[in-house]
Amino acid sequence: MRKLFCSIAFVLILLLPGCTSMGLVQSNTSVKAPDSNVLSQTTFASDNLSNTLSNQTIKNIDTSKIQGKIKNVYYIEKNKILILADNLYLYDLFTGKVLNQTEKVDFDLEEYHVIDNGIAVIGISYDISDEDGSSGFGISDGAFRDSYVINIYDLELNKLNEISINKLMGEDEFVGDTEQMSVSKDGRKIAFATLDGLFLYDINSKTKTTLVDLLDENRSKRSGLVGFDQVAFVQNDNIIAFKSKSLDVPPVYGKSSFDTYGTINIDGSGLLVKRSTNYSVKQLIPYNAFGFLAEDFTVPSGNLMVFDFNSGESKILKTKTQKESGTVFGSEDGQFFATSTFDKNNFEVRVYDAEKGSMVMEKVIDADPNVACEPEVRVIDELRICIVLVANRQTDLSTQCLVFSF
Repeated sequence: MRKLFCSIAFVLILLLPGCTSMGLVQSNTSVKAPDSNVLSQTTFASDNLSNTLSNQTIKNIDTSKIQGKIKNVYYIEKNKILILADNLYLYDLFTGKVLNQTEKVDFDLEEYHVIDNGIAVIGISYDISDEDGSSGFGISDGAFRDSYVINIYDLELNKLNEISINKLMGEDEFVGDTEQMSVSKDGRKIAFATLDGLFLYDINSKTKTTLVDLLDENRSKRSGLVGFDQVAFVQNDNIIAFKSKSLDVPPVYGKSSFDTYGTINIDGSGLLVKRSTNYSVKQLIPYNAFGFLAEDFTVPSGNLMVFDFNSGESKILKTKTQKESGTVFGSEDGQFFATSTFDKNNFEVRVYDAEKGSMVMEKVIDADPNVACEPEVRVIDELRICIVLVANRQTDLSTQCLVFSF
């Protein structure tokens, strides 16, 4: 069953090269956007920013200083962003200068998290060759050889640590996605989920703790949990929030698993598993005190759920159109969220106030007809800007970086 799962996943990766981050190359084809929508420069007033950021000017990202195709950007602090291309670049939005760069480790799947005084890179590398050198699907004699690694960098992009998750797992265990691994904000703990359970690893003491045992036949002890899709540290690293799969307790014959979400304390106590019967939870976008729970993009309803980690209660926010709730991006600090939709002629990007649910920005961007994927949207609360990356997941197009203020 595991072999079939990995084989299917791998085949899907091979069949969908247009919107995957694998094998990205620079192209001479650009994406068109109207100059009237693009931020040429914006001077920020002191009532919007702290004194250290007041009266500063930001321009569009100077892509000529970046080697290779831009795959993503992440906000670091104040005026600095991390740009992922052929290398990792620390870029100053105010001066337009590259402050530092370092070699980028190539992963088949990767995820970047800003932690206290550093950056955590969670990566998965697939090993698809058999021991005799022939092609396979990462399995040989029942053992997985895929590599699960977490690299820790300081804010100057100096590599501080490399942690192999493989060494923390049994021979038959595997991690299906980078979102099933998480690094605490203080950089001292790692949470990861396999088919065997949810685990906590203390980097300093080198101790591993089982928080949820999925092999225990008494499913009622874990409220029907059968798997974890996403895990994340929240509440000052004291709690792990998750998006999960569950079964009824007692089980109902012929009924498949369903989407659930919840939290658990890092000592294994206080397990909370919740299910929404009228909302299809598919993605967790976590912050310290709450999380956005985005719905199934195939059946958007125009709603976005907000889950309070402290109270365990939820509320629903509305988007302007039904379609856009299928693609949601949380801002860096969670004060805002963004949506994007596209057709053959243009993209529509909207930014909403997460507390009030009101729309604060709406932009229409002319789209190259060759663009097949919705753009990546980064909203930086502190600067009140929105960075839109068009075609960043397509191998045949160069990435267009657009910056808007709101």
